[in-house]
Amino acid sequence: MIADWVRATNGSEYPVDHVVRIEPTSISPLLSPAHVFADPPRSQEEIKDTYRQKYPVTSRLCKPQGTT
Repeated sequence: MIADWVRATNGSEYPVDHVVRIEPTSISPLLSPAHVFADPPRSQEEIKDTYRQKYPVTSRLCKPQGTT
């Protein structure tokens, strides 16, 4: 169940009421809260590295391993 994965990955402090699965068709840069609220500020590469460690990716579309 996807909600179980979200809880296991992010912890119980992130409530999961609903899950929506999407299929990305394109990716564009955006201003993330990781850039706005990081203290100390982190570079784009540092944020990418942290994301990739937390959510193992298998493609440029950031598809988590083990999902279809």
